[in-house]
Amino acid sequence: MFETNNSNLVEDLLLKLSLCPQNKQSQIFEEYINILPKYLINQVKKFLISRHPFISDELNEMLNKSTSSDKFALENKSNDKLNNNINLSLLRIKAKKDQSKKIIVLCQPKSGSTFLTNLIAKSLNLDTQNLNTFAYSPTNFGINGRNQELCELALTKSIFNTSKKGGFVAQHHIKANMFLINQINYFKFKPIILTRNVFDSLISLDEFIMSGHRDAKEKKYPHFLTDGDEIVPQNYMEFDFEKRLDFLTKFYGTWYVQFYLTWKRMANAVNDGVCWITYENAILNKKNLEINISNFLNLNKSEISNLGHIFNDPKSIHTRFNKGVSGRGNKIKDESKTFLKNYAEYFSEFDKNDFINLFGNQ
Repeated sequence: MFETNNSNLVEDLLLKLSLCPQNKQSQIFEEYINILPKYLINQVKKFLISRHPFISDELNEMLNKSTSSDKFALENKSNDKLNNNINLSLLRIKAKKDQSKKIIVLCQPKSGSTFLTNLIAKSLNLDTQNLNTFAYSPTNFGINGRNQELCELALTKSIFNTSKKGGFVAQHHIKANMFLINQINYFKFKPIILTRNVFDSLISLDEFIMSGHRDAKEKKYPHFLTDGDEIVPQNYMEFDFEKRLDFLTKFYGTWYVQFYLTWKRMANAVNDGVCWITYENAILNKKNLEINISNFLNLNKSEISNLGHIFNDPKSIHTRFNKGVSGRGNKIKDESKTFLKNYAEYFSEFDKNDFINLFGNQ
């Protein structure tokens, strides 16, 4: 890609630009302008615009300040006159600069997240969007078994599709990782973290799986087409309650603990902060929910009023609510619960409050 004589310098530059904070990118790039030949700098510019996922606005401006023949602009040109990779990258930068609301609920499964997402969307008159695919009816395309990492094509399309309507709310089950944090910071998402007592969530998950398997049996299609990320035995329906919950606690309860842990570790890396709420203290408590959401999203009086009215009328939105209570996980046998608590105890950063959030006062 780059000539051998200067490849080490270019690799060094690209490495530094991938690891440094956005506010240092321009300074680092300027240091190399006088070291590398001009034609190679132009190659690096094209490479960065098309391949660097988190270019700062300042560096992007610098990369585009060149001669007219080298300037990259998003125009309606035929494919043979405009590099498609650069075109896509510039569309992504345009999406980044969009000022509409981009709210994402990052949540445990069965934590009241569908209720929360649709509550916010209706209160603020926003669309709901799926950011891991742009397909309509994603379940019909087999999306359920896929990890819900963000697809940037879907993300970019969602921003453009909803910009004139004020923005969108999305909901995904994703553990924190540095790339996701960079995406949140780059596109200026407003992230809401939603957790729930793990044992209560697993009871709801079991009922959700059983309902899906009964429907699959009745309609004669394989249950794994509608299963979520959880992979369960073919004869799951034949297990008694105790065995089903023992299986879920040992093989999926650890994911719930990891979800909580990764967000505890990385939430502070989100530039504009996160709103962390729990099912017990917000979804089941209207006043706490109003305070937390309105403060984080800077809602006006009308929007706060909408939030309260819709909270009191959950039938007006799609919720997937099952029982809407806490304490259901008490039915799980002690041996299964002990397994999961012992797993959580390996992580020294969990404090007493974290254990209460994860497992309740048990």
